[in-house]
Amino acid sequence: MPARRTVTLRAVKVTHLIPIATFVLVLGVSLPTATADDFFEETPDFEGDFEKTPWQEEAAPLPPLPEERDLLELRVPQASGNLSYAIDSGNLQVGDDDVVRYTVIITTSSGARNVLFEGIRCSERTYKTYAYGHDGESFRKRSGARWQPIALRGNQSFRRDLHGAYFCDRFGVVRTRKEIITRLRGGFTLDL
Repeated sequence: MPARRTVTLRAVKVTHLIPIATFVLVLGVSLPTATADDFFEETPDFEGDFEKTPWQEEAAPLPPLPEERDLLELRVPQASGNLSYAIDSGNLQVGDDDVVRYTVIITTSSGARNVLFEGIRCSERTYKTYAYGHDGESFRKRSGARWQPIALRGNQSFRRDLHGAYFCDRFGVVRTRKEIITRLRGGFTLDL
């Protein structure tokens, strides 16, 4: 007898679900469905606001050679211990083209110095070497200079640190000159 009662209860439960299932089915068919176009409706007030003008690089005139008093030490954890780096705070520029132009001095353990005048594009995570020189020499323009990806390791990883910790925020937006100088002097919290 108990087995028959269980079967009967299950049959009753299923019969109770039929009207509920029918209601849900009818409700689902009668509701309007949303398409992707419903969320991206054109509004006449905003026409043309999102058109992007092509990026145009500004001219990069060569700066004077760095003065010793303007040099700010740059710590580069992944570089060789035989090299030290400094940024010339006197000639750091943030252009209207959103390129941070700077002079970096790379000094070997024997005291030899290489001087590079470069630019970093925050939004693209690229750099360009405009000119180079040696300690006491004037800059020499680099022919065929082009934008290149920033290296993540080795002796060139200083550009990664400049990009991620000093020049750009984590969204690739360029900082102001004042913010960059403050960060180079040590007044910031690392937000890589």
